[in-house]
Amino acid sequence: MVGRDDPLFTFLYTLRFMRITALRQISFPENMSLPVFVGVGDSDELFSVEACREQYDEVPSKEKEFHIAVGAKHAQFPPGCWDPLVEWADKHFD
Repeated sequence: MVGRDDPLFTFLYTLRFMRITALRQISFPENMSLPVFVGVGDSDELFSVEACREQYDEVPSKEKEFHIAVGAKHAQFPPGCWDPLVEWADKHFD
C-alpha cells in the first residue's frame, strides 16, 4: 500500500513534522563525541535501510553503530531484535 491507503501513513502528522523539523536542514557538529546507535528493520514500511544508512553516514561521531534488525517492521519486532541495542547501551553507559 502507498500513500493514504497505507494504515501507517499519517499525512497530517507527516506534513506538520516536516514543517517543524526541516529535515533537509539538519546538520551535525563537526566534532560530535556522543555515542550513536541507529537501527532499522529490514522490513520497515516507512524507512528504507538505504535512507537510514544515508542519514547514519552523515553523523560525525566516532562512536556509532548501524544495525539492521532482520524481520523487523516499523512497529513489529521479532524476538531478539532488541539485543544489539541493549548490548550497545550496556557497553556505552554504566
